[in-house]
Amino acid sequence: MSQSQKKDNTHDGQGQPCTIWYVPESVPVTFAKQASLPRLPIPELSATVVKYLKSMRPLLNDADFARTCAAALETVGSEQAQKLQARLLDRQKQAANSSWLVDWWNDWCYLTDREPVVFFVSYYYSFQDFTPRFPSPPGVSRQASVAAALAFHALEFREQYLTCSLPPDAAGGGRAQCM
Repeated sequence: MSQSQKKDNTHDGQGQPCTIWYVPESVPVTFAKQASLPRLPIPELSATVVKYLKSMRPLLNDADFARTCAAALETVGSEQAQKLQARLLDRQKQAANSSWLVDWWNDWCYLTDREPVVFFVSYYYSFQDFTPRFPSPPGVSRQASVAAALAFHALEFREQYLTCSLPPDAAGGGRAQCM
């Protein structure tokens, strides 16, 4: 057990066994700055439609764009669109200490999408030449060494995240970032 302590034989509220992890107070808590961050806004539906139409314009000829505009304007004023917007606003209120989008983002981008996450979702990896940092042992291919190093460090990062021992991200000037 690295920087966390584990307590076994505990139960959740319904009598099911579960494991509780404790993080020593001397370790920076991963989500310590979450409450101080600005809330992720939900844009007005009309603003979303305007952005959509601006993004579609270069891709469509005049006739197709006219049809797309008509459909978008019909949709933005519909009862269903208003109900969906209200549901998003309710979801934002329910996620008092988090983002209304985080569960969907994690589920859809990381768990549901069958495309390679590294290439299509994660901005983390920059494919530099790892050879100087991870030399291959005799008889082991460079590709296998890099893959092993990448897997090792990804799992090390995951452990730090799960035990909340990962320091919060910060941008220029120490400004907290959402974890």
